[in-house]
Amino acid sequence: SGTSMVPILNGSNQEIHDANEAWVMEHHHHGLVRKGIWKLVNPGMDWNEDNFALYNLEKDPTESTNIKKQHPVIFKELMSVWKKYQKDYKLVRFDKSSE
Repeated sequence: SGTSMVPILNGSNQEIHDANEAWVMEHHHHGLVRKGIWKLVNPGMDWNEDNFALYNLEKDPTESTNIKKQHPVIFKELMSVWKKYQKDYKLVRFDKSSE
């Protein structure tokens, strides 16, 4: 299921997702979790925690500074969202050389 975009299109709402709602996306080995100003992203590497980066999109919209070490609580929270999504949807990471 998804979230209706009708409120955005008819002008009755400015946002699709509530700032406290985490949403997840995976596409071609790239994974990300967004929650409010925070974005956890993996640029297509192994899904090990070491390969994920955390950004504050309000302060760093170009995603130039990984701040996961400065915000370990946020990082762990969003990683747990990613891991739950990975488990719930039975995501399997294939070696790129086998594609």
